[in-house]
Amino acid sequence: MPTTRRMTKKEIRSMNRSHELGPYRKKTLADYPVLHAFLANVLAEAQNQLLQRISVKLTLGEAWLLNPPGTYQQTDSDFWLERVGAYRIDACDASLQCVTLIVSLPQKRDVFYPDEFVILTSQSTLQIYVCGKGKLASIDLVWSTKSPRFVRDLARDFSLGGRCARRKLRDSIRFIGEEPDATFLAPITFGRAATIHVE
Repeated sequence: MPTTRRMTKKEIRSMNRSHELGPYRKKTLADYPVLHAFLANVLAEAQNQLLQRISVKLTLGEAWLLNPPGTYQQTDSDFWLERVGAYRIDACDASLQCVTLIVSLPQKRDVFYPDEFVILTSQSTLQIYVCGKGKLASIDLVWSTKSPRFVRDLARDFSLGGRCARRKLRDSIRFIGEEPDATFLAPITFGRAATIHVE
C-alpha cells in the first residue's frame, strides 16, 4: 500500500512561487479595492476636468494624462479601473501619513503621457511618475485625512522594513483610528493646480 508524504515548507513555498500563489504572487493595485477605485476615480475626473480646460495637474510638462491619440478622449471610471488595476506592486513603503508604491506592468507600453505630476484632492496629494514608455512607475499618496483602512492590508502584504515596523504602524493606526472607506470612494474634488511649460 503506497504511503503519502507531507510536503515540507520549503517544497510548498517552491510550488507557490512557481504558480505565483500566496505571498509569492505579485500583488496588483486591483487587490486593494478601495485604493484601486480611488486612483481610478482621481484619474477619470482629472481627465474630464482637463478636457474642460480646467487645470488639475501640477506639472512641468504638458497638461495631458493620456498620450495621443487618447489625449482628447472622454473617459469613465471603468476605463481607469481596467488600466490601473493591472499594475503589479513591486515595492511598498507606508506610514501614518503616506504610502509609496513602486509599480510595473508586464506589457511593453501603456497609454499615459510620460511625466512626473502632482494632483491635489481633498483626500490626499498624489505624486505620480510615468516613465518614457507611458507606464506608471511610482505613486506617492500623502493623506489629508487619517490613514485609510487599506494601509493595514499593505502592511500585512509587504515588509515595510520588517515585522517590528509593521507592528508599530498597525498599533499607531489602531491608536489614532482609521478613515472610513467612504471618504476615498466619495466624489473627487481638486485643489488648485497649474501647468508650467519649460522651454
